[in-house]
Amino acid sequence: MNLGRRLFLDLLFKAVDLAVMVASVLLAAGTPVLQLEPDSLLHFELRLKVSYLLLFILLMAAWHVIFEAFGLYRSRRLTSAREETLDVVKATSLASAAMLGVALLLGIDLITFRFLLVFWVLSTALTILARLTLRATLERFRVRGRNLRNLLIVGTNARALRFAELVESKPTLGYKVKGFVDDEWSGATGFRGTGRELAAGLGNFDSYIREHVVDEVVLALPVSSHYAQLSQLLRTCEEQGILVHMLPDLFEVRHARLKLEILEDQPVITLRTGAMEGGPLLVKRMFDVTEGLIRRKYTDAEILGILGGNFRRVLTQIWKGMPA
Repeated sequence: MNLGRRLFLDLLFKAVDLAVMVASVLLAAGTPVLQLEPDSLLHFELRLKVSYLLLFILLMAAWHVIFEAFGLYRSRRLTSAREETLDVVKATSLASAAMLGVALLLGIDLITFRFLLVFWVLSTALTILARLTLRATLERFRVRGRNLRNLLIVGTNARALRFAELVESKPTLGYKVKGFVDDEWSGATGFRGTGRELAAGLGNFDSYIREHVVDEVVLALPVSSHYAQLSQLLRTCEEQGILVHMLPDLFEVRHARLKLEILEDQPVITLRTGAMEGGPLLVKRMFDVTEGLIRRKYTDAEILGILGGNFRRVLTQIWKGMPA
């Protein structure tokens, strides 16, 4: 995918989002739900004094900044439609709240609760509709071999091969696997048996991406044994402006759920490895309390008096459901 086409799509998404925002403001100002006079839209146009224009300019700037902050202008090929929809709802909600704050600060009486509610509903619904329409259109182009991105995979292990097979099985993602980058290692015989192309060694990664068109890079090497090399690859990709993906299974934890969280400027990867929450955690805590009471020589009657009848009912249900 060339730079000009990428810039065009970026500008297209931004223009559509701003157009939706402007249309939502105008529709909210003239909608009958607001119970305005028949010539309310004309009054709205005539009352465009400095404070209204300032609000409108600030809203357009905030709309762009908030959408940018939620990552709605980055490549979302690997993001599901549901996740993108949720991000749109969050962005329009925050932007609507920002509009209310600026209106209260400037004392603009046009921004009523009804206006804000109608604006939020319209902007959210229209933005989601526009995004899904653009998403479907781009996916159709990708299936036809257009709007493709060149993908380079670093690593030749089973994880790298599985990822390549996955993206190739989904033509709507629009990825073309350029090849693999890795050095010779003990498990390389399995890779050579696939017939796939080894584009370069790790030491030649810099020269390869400078001489070939590479849009995105996937890092599939284990961090523990390739930390220094991966750090150098990341710096090179940063210099070249190449988008980097890293396969998250850093450790052999099969059932963990991964989430990226940000503490100030520090990214934190959280692995939820089956820790108990909610009801199961409450039951465990009650068992712990019971064990502690037993150790302290409390009688059964005293324990039931402390814990209450609800705990007894929960235990009865659990024991009835246990296999004999």
